[in-house]
Amino acid sequence: MTSPTVRGSRHCAILFLLIAPILACPPQGGSSLAVASRPECPAHDFEVTLIDTVRGQAVSRTFNQVPVAGPISDVPEYHDCQRLALGNSRKFGPLVAIFASNQLDSVLPAGDSGQRPMIHAAAEILSYDGRYGPLHVEKGFNCLHLRKLGGAWEARITPVGLNADECLKPFDPNSGFTLPARELPHRLEGEHVPPVARWDWDPVNHHHYIGIKCGDHWCEVGNRRSSRRHGADTMPPPRPVPGKPAPSNERRVRVVEIKGWYDEQRLAVPNQAGELAVTNLEGTLIPHATLHDLTAASDFRGWTPVATATLNTASAEYKHKLNLDSGINFIEFCAGPMSDCIPPGTTPSLCKSASDGDWWARIISASGDTAYKCVVRRQHPGAAPPATARWRWLEDDETMWIRCPGGCCTLER
Repeated sequence: MTSPTVRGSRHCAILFLLIAPILACPPQGGSSLAVASRPECPAHDFEVTLIDTVRGQAVSRTFNQVPVAGPISDVPEYHDCQRLALGNSRKFGPLVAIFASNQLDSVLPAGDSGQRPMIHAAAEILSYDGRYGPLHVEKGFNCLHLRKLGGAWEARITPVGLNADECLKPFDPNSGFTLPARELPHRLEGEHVPPVARWDWDPVNHHHYIGIKCGDHWCEVGNRRSSRRHGADTMPPPRPVPGKPAPSNERRVRVVEIKGWYDEQRLAVPNQAGELAVTNLEGTLIPHATLHDLTAASDFRGWTPVATATLNTASAEYKHKLNLDSGINFIEFCAGPMSDCIPPGTTPSLCKSASDGDWWARIISASGDTAYKCVVRRQHPGAAPPATARWRWLEDDETMWIRCPGGCCTLER
């Protein structure tokens, strides 16, 4: 429960690190939790409390941004967050967020001749409540640095406790721990690789690893074996988008074959105690190849395809809450009053959270039946999120994030 990098000064007091992610509910009694303005994980506001065991005093600090992510700290499309599975058990371990650097798309990591050096970590990892041994992630902040030397990538992870600004420093080959890193070659590169970070899973060695943009390509960090990759020819042609031309072959290929556009993970299901448990249910969420071009609410004045969600097996839980069957399920959005989007006599789920406008989802299952859901849209002024899709972790549920005009959209069950 201690952070090895956080120590007292003159009194040699040991400081215990308590990190409280922002929740959607107000604190109870004497709790040190702050009130959420956004309920997602990773949250962009969180309170850190230090307990001085000598003085018996608590000192709190609230972070409004993650240093390396800066202004994109609160844009879910760039980052990833979930509880990480513990080996081959059915149990989840710590809640861990990975925040991509806001420089991933414009500055290449240091080392290659002629490239401008990245002045800080490629990503900053925040473990809210524990360590994750396979990646040397400790409770608190951890810096992930990348560099390329002699055609090979190097990765180092350095736990820094509360010292989040340490991740603004350049690559130091003498700090932290070395992790294996390798580039996944693909004929599409540069702008076809999204500047994001994702958690991935090694089904043989049973641990999570990191996927992240590295230069013009996608890299895997902490994975020592070849990972599974999808082929665009295994997916059906994208459904037509009203008023838009068919996507180019490059757009169609990249959302399926380049990690970061899509998200694939083992999905959580509540156990008999009501707690989320690890299962063999795997979900792959792939954005529509035209999503990049859908930049205005007027593009959604009618049902517009935005993503597919594929399950490897049937799940009563995901059928009930999201109408997902085993196989390929189609997700569409519509913007406007309920009367313009929802057929008469149909009752969609109603949003429990505030939304920037009226948005709705239609989910056409692999078996052909249809369900309508409320969509919560959150705008990110000044940001231009990549047209990605990813699963959304909540402590008692999992749904999905999909990029929509000016921000991000999430389905409510």
